[in-house]
Amino acid sequence: MATSFAPRRAPNAVAVRALTLALVAVALPAPRPARADGGSYASVYGRVGCAADAVVTPSSTQELADAIKSHATAAKAAGAALKIRATHAVFHSSSSFPCVPPSPASPLPCALSGSCGRGVAVFTDRLAGVLGADAGRRRLRVQAGIKVAELLAECKRRGWAPPIGAGTTYGGLTLGGVLATNAHDSAYNGPSTLAHIVTELTWVDAAGTIHTSPRDSDDARALLGGIGLVGIIAEVEVALQGTTNATPHLSVTWHPDIGLYSTFTKEATGEASTGARLSPLATMQPFEAPLLDAALKAWDGDVNDVAGPVFGAVGCLSTFLTSPTASFISVPVGLPPLVGSVPGLAIPVSDGVGDANDMLGCSCGGLPCAWDNGGPAAVEPREFVIELSDLGGWIADTRRVYEQELKQGGGGKRCLLGFVMFQFGSGSDAWLATTSGMREPVHVITMLTKSRALSYSLPAKFGFVHDILEQMSLCKYGGRPHPGKNSERTFTHPGCPLADRYPQMGKLLEAQARYDPGLVFEPPLFARIKAREGFRLSPGCDLRKECFCSEDAHCAAGFSCVPSRAFPQFRACKPPALI
Repeated sequence: MATSFAPRRAPNAVAVRALTLALVAVALPAPRPARADGGSYASVYGRVGCAADAVVTPSSTQELADAIKSHATAAKAAGAALKIRATHAVFHSSSSFPCVPPSPASPLPCALSGSCGRGVAVFTDRLAGVLGADAGRRRLRVQAGIKVAELLAECKRRGWAPPIGAGTTYGGLTLGGVLATNAHDSAYNGPSTLAHIVTELTWVDAAGTIHTSPRDSDDARALLGGIGLVGIIAEVEVALQGTTNATPHLSVTWHPDIGLYSTFTKEATGEASTGARLSPLATMQPFEAPLLDAALKAWDGDVNDVAGPVFGAVGCLSTFLTSPTASFISVPVGLPPLVGSVPGLAIPVSDGVGDANDMLGCSCGGLPCAWDNGGPAAVEPREFVIELSDLGGWIADTRRVYEQELKQGGGGKRCLLGFVMFQFGSGSDAWLATTSGMREPVHVITMLTKSRALSYSLPAKFGFVHDILEQMSLCKYGGRPHPGKNSERTFTHPGCPLADRYPQMGKLLEAQARYDPGLVFEPPLFARIKAREGFRLSPGCDLRKECFCSEDAHCAAGFSCVPSRAFPQFRACKPPALI
């Protein structure tokens, strides 16, 4: 299935590569090099680390069920509270939902100390096979650990495809993780998540019992978007389509700092593919990594914007050049002969035709992604779902924040290394999905790029702008945060609790009590959400994205916690020259 895409204007490709290295890496998650050491596992974003007492890697639904039963029996015999989370050694979330709680240290036996726990991480890497297909109905049954890119490759091999708006752009996510977190693409009032094509789920509850549930069942409504609270999804059946249906798709990337936006659309077409492999993700050559590292260190290190006349001009020019191609469409080609051939260099293009499965979700086409090769860049994604009827007000308020916080009422031309993106979808009947019960949901996404080397000592330059937008989205607009793209503090804001924002939360908790009465699958962060427990304050907690500051001690060294100019009810950490 071929897919055409646009925006219709694009800058010179070589100029983009030369002047926008600092923005290339904002496409999607910027992994910190991380690996599993024994029972440890970590977020690609580099902020969250987890530790488990045991790691299991089942290759079948029965092995998963047997492992749950075995650990439940062992925990009961030891008098320990069992906790299990399905995840990966390197997971794609900036919050601790994938984490099991750390086991408390005690020299006493569990029966005497009363504080023992046993945390088990289920890595789903081996649950990644194709189990069967029904060609007549275009149904495919796969294991839930299969990556989206692998699922799409299987669809491509069979001449099938999901609806165009139902992908995830980054294909390195697992299907089970996508379904459990309501990960999405964009399709106004159409299929905007892979949950839309699910017909049946096979899953395992906390007792190790295997269930199979049709999509229109209450059990499926508890599982989809349910962050694994009721059970672990092990197998998924999906319904695909042929090559003729078209689905509306629109994403909008906005740069309020320079007053520009770009639109990106995908639609079915009868045109033949050019043969080049089109990809919605940028790649990065090894020689570019040190250049990006140096640029980001210089940018973030200038916290007071002393070099504003120089950096500001470059930053705004970079923002301008990338704005028409901010959807990161690229085609692997070689450099001109004068420079030398570098196979696989990604050049942004404004429109073209490619296979739908390549465009719905990929992992940079097998080439290094923009965040690989030493990982000089880190990103800070934040995402909230609001109603379309509130979007006009949100945009007006965001302009106000940029004007009064970034430009200080017109005092200077400043630009962020990042963007705002709008994606559209449809309401869900899943009980804990971010779009549950909504009429016309809009995903408002902000993204910042920063130096990974400096990320533990300094915030992103001008990052206070997005900190204020985060609080505004959460508290003024009642936005629902995405479990994979927001930090701990977003889910535990004491003044803006989330527990009441999901109209079917009661049904979800009933299902949890039925299938997991011991709360084996419940992560500590969700327990805090249920209890409306606010974030914990400590020195530097704002820098670590564990809190929103209320005093200077919560900020990075040398920064002050001050009220927002645009919305004084919200506070953010700022450097001295920008207060």
